Amino acid sequence: MTAIIGFVHDDIAYIAGERGNSDENIIIPSICPKVCNVGPYAFGYAGTSGVGQMIIHTFNFPRPSNGVDIHKHLLSVFIPALRKHLKDADIDTDKEEDSAEIILGYKGRIFEISTYDFQCIEYSVTAIGSGSPFSLGAYHILESHDDPIYIARQSIEAANRFSTTCGGTIDIVYS
Repeated sequence: MTAIIGFVHDDIAYIAGERGNSDENIIIPSICPKVCNVGPYAFGYAGTSGVGQMIIHTFNFPRPSNGVDIHKHLLSVFIPALRKHLKDADIDTDKEEDSAEIILGYKGRIFEISTYDFQCIEYSVTAIGSGSPFSLGAYHILESHDDPIYIARQSIEAANRFSTTCGGTIDIVYS
């Protein structure tokens, strides 16, 4: 279970997340972050950890061509390549329990992508994972603050404090 938040502040896409891994009985902080920079992208995942980790470590994130709108690139190049990569790895994307939710940031834009139905929606703020309501609530209170790192950290800290399924180190990346 997870809390990942992505938002745009002054034309920069920020993604923050915690490192807790939980089931219905226990939560243990992981060494591995659920958010990172991969090439020109900021990336965060929630859902099945194995799928998220596999994407981070084995997927070749296609870079957009110059002049191509990033949303069009995600729909026409990135998602088809991701879908093929998951299929080649024998990941059954037809099972919701084997899926991951992704927040992807690129040059001041934020997108949420699902490996279950491969929707791709652009937002100015979004959150995924079991702690997302806490993160979004904190973001709402803090969004006018001058420091986006403070906003990101406090948004995830709210999930760490009030969700029994979130915890651990907070990581922040941006694009």
